[in-house]
Amino acid sequence: MGNSKSLLNKEKKSVESRSKKILKSKSSSRQTDSKNFFEFDADLNFAICSEADRLFTLHLFVQHVFDGRFSAPIESKLRNGEAKVLDIGCGPGAWILEMATEYPSSQFFGIDIADAYPTENCPNNVKFETRNVIERLAFPDDYFDFVRIALMSSSLNEQEYYDAICQVLRVLKPGQYIEIIEFLLPIHNLGPKHKTIDEAFQAHSAAYGINLRMARKLESMLETTKQTNDIESMTRTVQVGLSGGKAGKLLYMILDTFSLELSKNGIAASLGLSLEQYKDVWQECRQEMIDYETRVSIKKVWGQKVVT
Repeated sequence: MGNSKSLLNKEKKSVESRSKKILKSKSSSRQTDSKNFFEFDADLNFAICSEADRLFTLHLFVQHVFDGRFSAPIESKLRNGEAKVLDIGCGPGAWILEMATEYPSSQFFGIDIADAYPTENCPNNVKFETRNVIERLAFPDDYFDFVRIALMSSSLNEQEYYDAICQVLRVLKPGQYIEIIEFLLPIHNLGPKHKTIDEAFQAHSAAYGINLRMARKLESMLETTKQTNDIESMTRTVQVGLSGGKAGKLLYMILDTFSLELSKNGIAASLGLSLEQYKDVWQECRQEMIDYETRVSIKKVWGQKVVT
């Protein structure tokens, strides 16, 4: 399993070398949260330099805030080497590679519409494929013991999301588990400028049929399939910045990079701003997140496929 560890170390390097100071707690100089946080502003501006970096930082955030890689009761099956696991929207494959290292006798599959995942030197118990989840999953019925969907609500409209859940339940074995993770919007305590950008993003997404509040419907979607029971959930809320601890620092990095990326996707234009003007506004939003104590919630839902 050395290959898996090597791939993970290589993937982490680009993020950790630039964010090391951010992720370490600052024990000295406890003045205002804003002042301490922005002492690292130069690092924050460059902490996430690529989409793969952003996705890996999201992975770190989710794992930290939920205190583990999964919540469904599948540990013993993974340990015994009996499990086949699918990660939908696997991105650069960080979750898969970590799971494969921890549970070398189980098998792990990752699919994503983009091939950001490793394409060579993967461990024998890992397989990545470029696939679109809205198409029929190319796996047999009742094949997997655990399927994970994470942070897909900004990529799928509501019908596509429900169809994806139905596809997952088709390939999931009876008695086994589906787990879904999504941000629980709206964001709380936004400053005025940040709120304007957030509203523009929601309107932009709605124009494409994207429901950014999908997390509120996850339990009802699972229930509507009539194929799941024992549905459980947990929600975590994190304050952006130093007051949110490590999770708050990671969340700042994620929001900062994502919001700057929005400027390239029509949000700046929809606000009548040039790219440079948008960046100036976002610079103020950075401070607003600290001053207004912005908070973001994230939700995890899991359920068991019924045994017929």
